[in-house]
Amino acid sequence: ITGAALAIHVALTYVAVNRLGYGLRGAAVAGNVSYWLIDAAQFAYLVSGRFPEAWMGFSVLAFRNLAAFVKISLVSAAMICLEFWYYAALLILVGLLKNGQLQLDIMSVCINYEFWTMMVALGFSEAVSVRVSNELGASRPKEAKFAVAMAAMTSALIGATFMAVFFIWRRGLPRLFSDDEEVVDGAARLGYLLAVTVFFSSIGPVLSGVAVGAGWQLQVAFVNIGCYYLVGIPVGVLLGFKFKLGALVSLLMSFL
Repeated sequence: ITGAALAIHVALTYVAVNRLGYGLRGAAVAGNVSYWLIDAAQFAYLVSGRFPEAWMGFSVLAFRNLAAFVKISLVSAAMICLEFWYYAALLILVGLLKNGQLQLDIMSVCINYEFWTMMVALGFSEAVSVRVSNELGASRPKEAKFAVAMAAMTSALIGATFMAVFFIWRRGLPRLFSDDEEVVDGAARLGYLLAVTVFFSSIGPVLSGVAVGAGWQLQVAFVNIGCYYLVGIPVGVLLGFKFKLGALVSLLMSFL
């Protein structure tokens, strides 16, 4: 489903942006359409009858312990939203810097590459979250610990691979996003720091997945508030507006 949605998304984006000339608005519309297609396809797959034990129709039993489910869902959503809102705050701050348009273009290239690598880490995060919760629910803490160690080692290895890729092609990769030489040069100058940031970004989501599997969503939400909003943003504002470090600020904030 996601593979088909990706292919449709690429085609829609190309038509909306390049053929119809709608620019960013066209890209946004294509993204929304793709998300709706994923939701519709997953719902159709669920109720298709292929797995009758997984879907037995609507029932009032679905509302049993609804309050506890809503509580866990809201805390989990807050944990994720706090992280992604942080990156939105980074872009806003970078746009306020001197020569903000150029700085924002450079930072957008870096964040796009970082998000590429984070998608892999998020996959491991979901997998280890389910595995840890299942093992702990079955009173098998040793197996849960082994799953955590394997997921962390695998994500670290993949993160090291992504880091090496950006070390080697720190000038070539930015050209996938922009043909402006100033943007390419700026992203290349940040290449070393971005590579290190990518490595740690590959491990962080996996550890968050472990915390979710153990039922520590609230604690992770508070950790995100402390790290991102009480440390990262204030330090970034100080470095960006006081010491004039430009787009480097955002990567430093991400690294912190």
